[in-house]
Amino acid sequence: MSLPIGTIAAFGPFIEYLRPAKSPYLLMIIFGTVTSILTANIFKKEDEWLMLAVPQFIALVAFFAFAYYGRDGHTDIEQEEQLRFSRAVSIVAALMCLVLGSKSVGSKDALFNLNYAVCIFQLGVFSIYAAARLFKEEKTSDFNFFQFSFITSVFLVGATFSTSNLGNSDGSYAFLSITENEATREIIDPYFVTSLVLYLLWSACQIFWVKRIMSLVKISITEEYMA
Repeated sequence: MSLPIGTIAAFGPFIEYLRPAKSPYLLMIIFGTVTSILTANIFKKEDEWLMLAVPQFIALVAFFAFAYYGRDGHTDIEQEEQLRFSRAVSIVAALMCLVLGSKSVGSKDALFNLNYAVCIFQLGVFSIYAAARLFKEEKTSDFNFFQFSFITSVFLVGATFSTSNLGNSDGSYAFLSITENEATREIIDPYFVTSLVLYLLWSACQIFWVKRIMSLVKISITEEYMA
């Protein structure tokens, strides 16, 4: 069954912003996150995993910095579209991770609480951001809001998936029991390190969005005081 032309056209601007020409670092972050998760699943020996994981983590941090400090020229209309898409993408990602992540971790109380807290936090941040913009419009900027919001959600999805794959050895989620030559020993769970890195990058993104909200509120209060 083919989609109506109107439906396809409605997603046109969204698809357009996914292009590397519009969001040059987005695909790098997506594939970097996916390969980090795949590496945690494939390689269980510390030396093999570290040889691949460390360069991937460094690349993720570098691409994050490029996205944060990079600037692109946008028209006022494009800027407004980006802000709408940013809120929609981030809220949908938070809701999806809240449901699927909570289901995946099951009865692991600590992981459930962690997943619940970060998803509710992202949901709250972007809901407040949307509400703040109802009272005060932001000045136009050359910052790529769509790309950065999508990156924020990619880190959340990746961290949620990694957390849902953590083992539980002797009550600790950070270690994984493996058996070699009939001897059992514990190693740091690659999923634990991967989820930790992704949550740290997600937290850095959230600091940016919280600052945006604080800036909007501060400007609004200042203008009311000066009026």
